[in-house]
Amino acid sequence: MDRILLIIVIFFLGVGAYLALNTSQRPLIVFDPLTEAPPIRIQAQMVQTAESIITPQSDDIRVQRGIDVLHGIGNNNPSPEIIQFMVEWSNAEDHGDDANNRNNPYNTTQDGFNNNGCHMADCVRAYPTWVDGLAATLQTLSYSDYRDIVAALRNNDPVAAKAALVASPWAASHYNGGW
Repeated sequence: MDRILLIIVIFFLGVGAYLALNTSQRPLIVFDPLTEAPPIRIQAQMVQTAESIITPQSDDIRVQRGIDVLHGIGNNNPSPEIIQFMVEWSNAEDHGDDANNRNNPYNTTQDGFNNNGCHMADCVRAYPTWVDGLAATLQTLSYSDYRDIVAALRNNDPVAAKAALVASPWAASHYNGGW
């Protein structure tokens, strides 16, 4: 009997490992920033697939991370224009590789999420993984100060997203009115 139970357990562990290694899903983050509800569920681990292994020096990582944020706020069909906006936003925050290396391309100051403390005078955070940085970014976007940004991102409206971002307290400089 014990041997049969052991075989069943090993079988299910093997199936679980196979599914975990052969899925290309991004972290599932479900919340509604427009109602200020906190995240309901965050998938604990992003599985790295061939299409998600990107060099930090390229804009490709900015594209993928922008898409991850858009998916996290509920835009599962982002337009090329809104993806380009996400790349421009991350470049406006830090056009080098530092922010991406900190897993914080939008330079959130959100505490928690396993951050490694303050980096820079305004306490921009560094996160050990992109999953942590993504969760922190989405938590920040869930606050009422950013609901207009989220609404524009969900609606694939880069003009409204930029106007809402510049008007928001996201960056103390307000991007000098734009970038």
